[in-house]
Amino acid sequence: MMPFVETVLSALPVAEKFREQYNILIIPLVNPDGVERGHWRHNVGGKDLNRNWGELTEPEVIGIHNRFQEIVKQGGKIVYAVDFHSTWRSLFYTMPEDYDLKNPTFSSRWLASLAQTLPNFEVDERPGISKNPGVFKQYIADAYGVHSVTYEVGDRSDRNEIRLVAKTSAMLLMKQMLK
Repeated sequence: MMPFVETVLSALPVAEKFREQYNILIIPLVNPDGVERGHWRHNVGGKDLNRNWGELTEPEVIGIHNRFQEIVKQGGKIVYAVDFHSTWRSLFYTMPEDYDLKNPTFSSRWLASLAQTLPNFEVDERPGISKNPGVFKQYIADAYGVHSVTYEVGDRSDRNEIRLVAKTSAMLLMKQMLK
């Protein structure tokens, strides 16, 4: 996540233009208490925060939900979201193009441009609906009618590749959003 964020917050002309048009909400770690106790997905109360977006019962998830609601109440819009995770290999969970969202091919076009720009990196896009588990990308789609992606970074991925993919994907996302 850090190289992605650093790129978006950089002094590069595309990043400066991007920030002129979009506000950015960065939440570096939703679950600090759980992580401190060795739980990546579960908070101190033992709840899987990755699956709580449908129920909205945990304080960590409720806090983010409330912030989004506050943004909308003040006249702002949620236009896209990227949720960073890690797992066994790098992959991108997206919403299906036929889910009736604004700009239905946005995520697929972004990831296709990433695949074209970094031909040696496998862009594994996995569109899908997951209403019952209550995952973040589904929450964004249902609550705000826009796409989002959960980017799972491979636990054993080369750190230089992670940085390259993060920086490149940030650049491509900003350019696409500015079109």
